[in-house]
This record gives sequence, C-alpha cells and structure tokens, in this order.
Amino acid sequence: LGDFIGLVSSGINAEYGDFTPAKPLPVLISLSNTTPPYHQFPSSKMVKSIAPLVVLVLSVSCVVTQVYSKYNPGDFDFFLFVQDWPVSFCDTTTCQTNKITEQFGIHGLWPQNKDGSYPSYCSGSNFSLNAIKSLLPILDNAWYSLTGNNSDFWDHEWTKHGTCAVEGPITDQYSFFDNTLNLFNLYNITDILQRDGFSPSNSNSYSTGKLAKSIQYAVSAYPLLQCSDNNLNTVALCVDRSLSIMDCPSLSGWSCNSSNIYWPSKTQN
Repeated sequence: LGDFIGLVSSGINAEYGDFTPAKPLPVLISLSNTTPPYHQFPSSKMVKSIAPLVVLVLSVSCVVTQVYSKYNPGDFDFFLFVQDWPVSFCDTTTCQTNKITEQFGIHGLWPQNKDGSYPSYCSGSNFSLNAIKSLLPILDNAWYSLTGNNSDFWDHEWTKHGTCAVEGPITDQYSFFDNTLNLFNLYNITDILQRDGFSPSNSNSYSTGKLAKSIQYAVSAYPLLQCSDNNLNTVALCVDRSLSIMDCPSLSGWSCNSSNIYWPSKTQN
C-alpha cells in the first residue's frame, strides 16, 4: 500500500493527503485517453461518411489527428474500466436534468497500453442497436448519456474502443457491452464508497487518500482517480485482457491536486 500511495501522491495526482511522497512521481493516466464523455461524438456511419474529407485534410496539413488508427483488434495491454460521477460532469456541462443522479455511471471499457498509448477505431462491425437489444434496459440505467441520446453514446464507445477490444472473452459487440455491465455489477464505485461510510456532500470534504484506499481495499487493486476543481469526477479500474482486476500501472494524465476533495452532491448539503 505504501508504494501505491507514494506513486499517486505526486503533483498532478496528489490524491493521498495522509501520505507525503519522498519526491514527485509520474502521474497515472495519459490525457490522450481522456475523451469528452457521453454523446459528443460522431457515430460509426458519420465517421465513414466523412472519411474522404479527413483524407483530403490530412493531405494538406500534418497537424490534423488521424481518424482511423493503425491498430488491429486485440492490439493492447489491458483495459481501463471508467466510471464517471454525473454531478461533477454536469457542473461544467449542460446536461439533461432527469439524468443527473447520485450514482457513478459507466463511461467505457477502453483498451490501453502501458506506455500511455491506446488503440482506437479498429476494423470491425458497425454498431447495431439490435445486437444489444436484450441489454437495453440495463444499459439505460447504468451506461447512459447525460447530454444526448444513449444509442449515440454506445455507438461511439463501440466504434472507438469496442472494435479494438475484441480479444479473449470479448468476441463481438454484444459481449463487449455485456462484459462491461458485468464489471459494473462487480465494481460499482458508488456502492463501494457508501459501504465504507462515505456519502456525497457539498460541505464535507474527504481525504483523497482515504477515498482511494477504500476503493483499493474493496477491489484488491490500485485505482485511478481524476478530479475537476477539487471534485471527484472519474474513477478508473484496470482489468487485464481476461477481464480480471489488476493494479493500474503508472500512466500520465489524470489528476487530483488536493489532499482533500469533495464528492459533490446533487442537493445542497
């Protein structure tokens, strides 16, 4: 535990206020993998329709990011299983009010590499709502867009991340969503923190280290936390290619810069 606390207690990810690291250490998650959440993404059909335009732009300017990656399905080291706190997200973004709940929601299951890179938009089937029809009632409650249409959000997550995740237990679109829901049932961050006596509050802050240790003890693995304006925003767990929980490696990017942070509530308290 001491090694973990030292690892994540530095500069950009100084989450563990009960501990003082000997020296600054690398932060945990690459910003390159921090995509804007929810629905602000092109669907697979839209991506394909703009492909000729992207090729044209790329031929003119070398600074444009390539839409399609060089990766093949299964070309990654592990997964980031990412859950977002709606109250923090909607503090800076206009959301659908009826969807702002005090429950962590699934953002995605993202193939990731230890060097901080990650594959995206791999070859694979187009998103099909019919393929996950039996999962829709659960998805609507656990993996929903705060700002738009749920199916657009799922389309994005499959097209960008799911197509690269086809490996081992994930064989197709259905198993990608089904296995992610299974992970959510096993590792629900809201339940974990509340069982340990934490509750959302706008007036009481918590030691970032204690929040992280609560999650670590519950899942038996080192988590990653991300904050915005000293509010807990995102929690990521790492799972290997067989979907077994594992310690998250050191990756740069996400941060909690304060030793005490808020787990903000939807109501004033």
